[in-house]
Amino acid sequence: QNFFSQTQQPSSFCYIFNPFTTKTYINMKSAMSLVALLAMYEICAAESGKATMYGGNLNGNACGMDGTADAFQQKYYAAIGSSNFNDGYGCGKCYTVRCTGAYGTNVDCSCDTSKSITIQALDQCPECDDSHFDFNTDVMVYFTGSSSMAGTCGIIAIEYEQVDCDISGNFRVVNKGGTSRWWYGMHLNDVAGDGGVSAVNLFKNGDKVGYCNKGQGPSFWICTASSGTFPDAPLDIQIIGYSGESVTASGCITSYEGGAEMRCNTNLGGASTSDSTSDTKTTTTTTTTSSGSSGSTASGKIQIKQNSDVSVWWYAIEFPNGDN
Repeated sequence: QNFFSQTQQPSSFCYIFNPFTTKTYINMKSAMSLVALLAMYEICAAESGKATMYGGNLNGNACGMDGTADAFQQKYYAAIGSSNFNDGYGCGKCYTVRCTGAYGTNVDCSCDTSKSITIQALDQCPECDDSHFDFNTDVMVYFTGSSSMAGTCGIIAIEYEQVDCDISGNFRVVNKGGTSRWWYGMHLNDVAGDGGVSAVNLFKNGDKVGYCNKGQGPSFWICTASSGTFPDAPLDIQIIGYSGESVTASGCITSYEGGAEMRCNTNLGGASTSDSTSDTKTTTTTTTTSSGSSGSTASGKIQIKQNSDVSVWWYAIEFPNGDN
């Protein structure tokens, strides 16, 4: 009754209580009031909606993402639409969803209402509004228990909430095919934090040399150079999440070659940077080497590690296991 110091009680608790605004004033005289508020906020955070299912599109999807992050076992994802998709800027966002029962009057449909799962958005559903998710089949089966029941349901009622992506390691830059210093495009994979990226900036030696957006479609980031042409690699890349959090990966872009994959040294959300040296590529090659003066040969493997500062104009490798 006395949670608020306002003279007039709000008609909708969920609408009024927002910890990121100053519209609500909490009476701190009662510790129980604060506990109740926090509990109610958790309840109100989830929104109601519906979910259909489709065959999925793990590769070649509208977001241009090469599968989901490992955290989603390459099978828990959905297509989204409307302002959630946001011309592709919503790609990579994560949502925790829970089935609340059959949608409408389908009495033959049942789902496990005690289960919830976090999914990643990596495709577009043109007919979906913000409260409509189009699950891939694995997500629907997760809730209904079988492919047969998933087909019987077809559509289920859900509660959903956008959450941070539980992704360990660092984000990846994957160059779009056909790119160069004069026309550069990229994909961003394994982005942690809120998953969605709102802006990308590129730097060289501390100076901004370009920016990237989704101006040529939702499936990739097209980059514009400040001077018309990007300088020699490597470049630093800054990604900015929807929450405003930003990180800058030093020297991550080491190549303009189409299809090149580069693992950066940081991520949104304070994700692990244990793979900070993985901006180099390691290749194991089988070769035949001579042994002794008799001319006999033995087959073995050597490990070749590409230097992190290489480009199409300067190339260097090393043998980390002393195979030279």
